[in-house]
Amino acid sequence: MQRPSRRQLALAPNGNVGNDAFFTFDVRLGWAIKPVKKWERFRIEPQAAFYNLFNRHNYNGPDALLAGTLDGGSTSVNGSTKATRLPLLTGLGSGVFALGAPRSMEFGFKATF
Repeated sequence: MQRPSRRQLALAPNGNVGNDAFFTFDVRLGWAIKPVKKWERFRIEPQAAFYNLFNRHNYNGPDALLAGTLDGGSTSVNGSTKATRLPLLTGLGSGVFALGAPRSMEFGFKATF
């Protein structure tokens, strides 16, 4: 009886990196202004929001984690280095929602009556 052949896995390259620790610090400031006392419920609320306030680079966001395959490719666990993971840098998305993207600001205005 023959033994099944064993495949040799590629070794991890020097400077191998894993999934990055995701970090973002968002803050939103808003305040209420009651311009007319006659209208008790009328309020104006200017707002300012800052996303990723400290502007930290985030690699391997929730939608771009390293693959569990051990094929030595640039997106696999045993093939990713600092130089090859640059395409996995989280960038600006479409619209307002861009989790972990570079620093961005948003200004808003809300009227309640």
